[in-house]
Order: sequence, then structure tokens, then C-alpha cells
Amino acid sequence: MSSCKDAQLYDKTWRAPPQWSEDEVEQIKGEIEDYVPVRDVVGSEVMFPKVNILFIGPVGAGKSSFFNTVNSVFRGKVFNQARSGSGVNSITTKFIKYPVLSSITKQPLNFRLCDTRGLEAKFPMSKENLKLLLEGHLPNRFQLEPSGSVSSDTPGFIKYPNLDDHIHCVAFFIDATQVEAMSDLIPDVLQNLKDLQTVMNAMEIPQLVLLTKVDSVCKHVQEDISNIFRSPTVEHCVSKVAEILGLPRYAILPMKNIENEAELNMKLSILTMSNLRTILENADAFLFNKIDEIEQKYQKGE
Repeated sequence: MSSCKDAQLYDKTWRAPPQWSEDEVEQIKGEIEDYVPVRDVVGSEVMFPKVNILFIGPVGAGKSSFFNTVNSVFRGKVFNQARSGSGVNSITTKFIKYPVLSSITKQPLNFRLCDTRGLEAKFPMSKENLKLLLEGHLPNRFQLEPSGSVSSDTPGFIKYPNLDDHIHCVAFFIDATQVEAMSDLIPDVLQNLKDLQTVMNAMEIPQLVLLTKVDSVCKHVQEDISNIFRSPTVEHCVSKVAEILGLPRYAILPMKNIENEAELNMKLSILTMSNLRTILENADAFLFNKIDEIEQKYQKGE
């Protein structure tokens, strides 16, 4: 990507941008604070507990950092709860369902961000283990060994998971600096991702991509995050990832996580909240196809 890192910005945006203002931060954050799964299609007597968003991606792509960035926005300060960093092997070794606390009530919001170990060429995730994870059989903080098999006899295994135990949307994490050479640099990891997609597709689970570190491929975005949707370099990365993973361009969400910042940045907060809102909208789209089950099993007071 170095050859086009300095490419001039477009005069017009290639995707409709948010409003880069403090009001926009508060508006989107307020929408997420008030989020109730499928509220617009079920009656007030029905209450689906929480949606679960699964993060999947290569080691160092920024899964844990995204959770920390989301958490920081709601905490109102930089707050690193999930272990994050870079290295050869995954720092995350367990399947963890992270709650996000409301900035108003300090109570968990109606979604959980689920992290799991980063994909490694030597230690791919099996389709069998992913299916069990997506179906809700694996409990919170489950130690997911990359080469280990999981069965109903495994300690902690949930034999009869409810719909609210399931994964309702998957977010892939891809490092923008690796996009151009993805097929050459991480072919085994890429193949693992595509294999896992076949499981998700069969289960009709929505998939999005968080395209991280976009500031590292475009100097204009590095200077000002609001240039993100005018950057031809970022647009190229979005198109390339969409092509590689067979997803529509609108499912590729450019992102920059909090890394070197000591304080929150308003524009970064807007981008984070906007991407999180899109993720929740896709989780709702999955649940929409389960409305009959939700209305039958999730009556308030039962």
C-alpha cells in the first residue's frame, strides 16, 4: 500500500460520512444506550435479553483493541480492559463475552462483544468448534484450545443453549496494512476465514468486516480521521477485502482503534459508535428471522 499512501483525497466522499460533531457522538451513543433487540418488531410484553457479537480475525488485527475503544467511549476516558497488543501468538486464549456498561446507568447494555483467540496459520479454528460456538454451546471464559476438540462431555459445555446464548452477528477483523498482500502473507489464515464463512453462511449469520489501522495506509487519515471516506487508499482496501471475502462493500467498515491516544478523540468516537450501530443493526436482521421463536420464548415475567 505504500505506493498509494500519499494519494490525493477525492473531492467527494465514496460513502456517506457521519456528521463529525459532538452532537453526532451523543446522538449515536444515545441510540446505542437505548438499544433493545428487535424492539421495533416485537410487542412490549416481549424482551429478548442481549445480542452476542463475535469477533474473529488474525493475530494482531485489533479485536481486543476495538472492545477497548468502544468501552473507552462509554467510560468517557481511555480504558483498556481487554488484553491487547501485537505478537506472533494470540494474546486472547479464551472465549470471553464482554459486557459494555452504560455511561448513564452503569449497567450492562443490551449486547455483548465476544472475543476469542486470534487465528494463526499453525493453529486454525475448526469448523466444528466454530459451529458449537455460534450455536451457544460454549460458556463465557471457555478455554478454546486451537487444536483441541470440543464435545458434549467437555466441562462447561452447554447442551441445550437458548437463542440468547447464540452468536447473532460476526465481525471479522482485518488489518488494512495487510490487505494488498493478504493472499501471500497469510494464505492459511485466509483459507481458515473462508472455511469458517461456510459455516456462518449455512447458519445465515450476518458478517461484517472491521478494517482496522486505516490510518497506517493513508497519511491524510492519519492527519485527520474525518478524511476516511475521501481516501482512495481506504476505498481500495474496502473493495479488495469485499472481493476476497465475497461480501458487499457496505459490509466493510473502516476503523481506527485507540492505540497511542491518551485521551478520547471526538472523531474517533463517532467512527467507533457508527460502526457499532451498524453491527447491532445486523444482529437485529438475524433475529428478525427468529421472531416467532422470540415471541414464544421471551415473554416478560416468564
